[in-house]
Amino acid sequence: VDQLAVLEHLARTAGRRLDALRRRRGPSVPGPTDAVTGLPTDVALRSRAGELTRAHQQYCLAVLQVDGAAEFRATHSPDAFDDALRLVADTTSTTLRPDDVVVRLDGDRIAAVLANCSTVQGAAALERVRESLVLALTVAGVAHFTCSAGLVDGARSTSVDDAIRLADAAGQTALLQGGNRVVVADASFT
Repeated sequence: VDQLAVLEHLARTAGRRLDALRRRRGPSVPGPTDAVTGLPTDVALRSRAGELTRAHQQYCLAVLQVDGAAEFRATHSPDAFDDALRLVADTTSTTLRPDDVVVRLDGDRIAAVLANCSTVQGAAALERVRESLVLALTVAGVAHFTCSAGLVDGARSTSVDDAIRLADAAGQTALLQGGNRVVVADASFT
């Protein structure tokens, strides 16, 4: 029985440490944190994207949103929507790599900067986020919802604001296609 207690303690301790490392949300996260999600704000996103641009490193920028956010908020409650947003934030942060910076942009948008990542790799990572969210929903007891994401290669944009705009446009396309999917901004997005 004592060995079992020791193993359980070790597993809990290792799990907490791994969770803390995953929640680090990047090498540097300057600026304030969001009160609802605990994520850094767009200050961290802009800093990381700028850092990668100056270093001539490839990156992708993703914007995630709860599908039908307004309807979800109206049907359930603002508090239930905050719970959903926290679940998206936590799932995104723990599913992506520790060096990827995950932030709350505003309202119902969560964004991520994925360093040294092609759009193919980024789309696969965001699909893992969507799959992880399904599993997290079963455990969390939050009303069912889905999430869509738009993704853009940082090299396709002229600024961080442009990258956010393109990722948002790709995310809107995902919603128009029925939601619960990832869309990559290509040459047709302007």
